[in-house]
Amino acid sequence: TGGRSDFGSGGSLTITSGFGNATSSGNVAIKSDSSGSAGSSGTVDLSTGSSYGTSGAITIASGGSVNGTGGDVNLKVGEGTSGNGGKLNFKSGHTTDDHAAGGAIVFTAGTGKSLNGGSGGGIVFTGGEAKGTSTGNGGSLDFAGGKSRGGDGGKVIFTGGESEGGVDDNGGDIQFRGGKSAQGKGGAVI
Repeated sequence: TGGRSDFGSGGSLTITSGFGNATSSGNVAIKSDSSGSAGSSGTVDLSTGSSYGTSGAITIASGGSVNGTGGDVNLKVGEGTSGNGGKLNFKSGHTTDDHAAGGAIVFTAGTGKSLNGGSGGGIVFTGGEAKGTSTGNGGSLDFAGGKSRGGDGGKVIFTGGESEGGVDDNGGDIQFRGGKSAQGKGGAVI
């Protein structure tokens, strides 16, 4: 626990693994322990405190690399053997301010910064696979605009990428494709 201050900022709390001069630095693991047969494992909460101004941010980031690739950031829900799998929820903040908008959720792939043919990273959304051989459907992928009680409903906009190249470089296409079927009809685009 960082120290309290009545007139300035409270003390910081830093958890740092050991430096590796020749090889790797040490790992940092923050986790709750397993539970008994009649309970649930403990929750791990990462949250900032309330504020009269802007509350503090939470940043989860991997380190950069000089001679290799940047590290991955993995968010994964634990596997279960009974009932549905756990959800992975992304939810931005509400606002009660008049004429202000709720927080956005932004997914942005990485930039290919090389001027000699670097490509931007892709963003892939994929519904879950159904492993059953006789029944069970693959997971759906739904995009829906927001509901409005006094104005227009939210739009769903798909835009192909812009090209700033020469006369032979085209803007990106938008493609909708129905799913392939091994024995039945392929999926329609409706």
